[in-house]
Amino acid sequence: MAFKTGSETLEEDHLKLINDIITNAIVLKRYIYSKGDTPETLWNDTWIEALNNSDGDDSSIDTANTTAEYVSINKKYINSSSLGSIIASDSTEKSTNYSTYQLVKTITLTTPSYVYKHTNEVHTSNTNVLQYCKIRFYYEDSTYHEVAYEIRCYSTYCSQTYENPDKTKKVTKIEVYLKANSSTIYERNDNVYDLTFNDSILQTTSILSVNNPASISWHVVADIPSGANITVDVSYDGGTTFAKTGLSSTDSIDVSAQTSVDIVLKINMNMGTSSEPISIYGFGVTVSK
Repeated sequence: MAFKTGSETLEEDHLKLINDIITNAIVLKRYIYSKGDTPETLWNDTWIEALNNSDGDDSSIDTANTTAEYVSINKKYINSSSLGSIIASDSTEKSTNYSTYQLVKTITLTTPSYVYKHTNEVHTSNTNVLQYCKIRFYYEDSTYHEVAYEIRCYSTYCSQTYENPDKTKKVTKIEVYLKANSSTIYERNDNVYDLTFNDSILQTTSILSVNNPASISWHVVADIPSGANITVDVSYDGGTTFAKTGLSSTDSIDVSAQTSVDIVLKINMNMGTSSEPISIYGFGVTVSK
């Protein structure tokens, strides 16, 4: 959700609010985390982006040039991830003929780890009834998320993949559940894969077009782990070229030499020496005259 202003007449408290939003990281973070549906009255030439669309495909995000990964559960962008190697497995065969979910297997990781996916092999003894396998991912903070699929493989084992819904948290254990209806469902050969995070880009569309600008200020609301960093590149011409590069996540630049600006930001999410991802929750941009 983004709020771009028109030509409202503002009272003094509104002006102070906007000044705080752009210049004070704590105020901006509170504003974006609230993800309210009703915007405050904002002055002209200001953009606040909360990144809370269900799929992250907001009008202010250039999805064609964005390589960062959107996590809909947490309403944020993180570094993209690549499939790693198997870090835990259990090849034993389990089954059930109960019509409610039954816990058949628990895989506890030796060390809490970032997990990309869980795989197994499943099949049923009857093609005419619904059978299910559910994977529950437990995280370090004791929360969990589930992924479940209807199983349509009859007699012969088929491979099934369950992608971890929240790659921003380390997984401590995985539980496997089966549910059958007037039949039997089987599963085996469970594997848990870790991941690696990649340098990524979150790029905006043209978010502000302003004549006779004096300066541009912005702040990116993010959690940046030790060893990682964010830099920002700024385009004045709608993203064709980036006139300023390598700037900090909270910064301001003089653009008084420009007769007009058509602003695009490229937010570079650099992993550096970190093994943990950067999380971006939103950003604010304003142009002063």
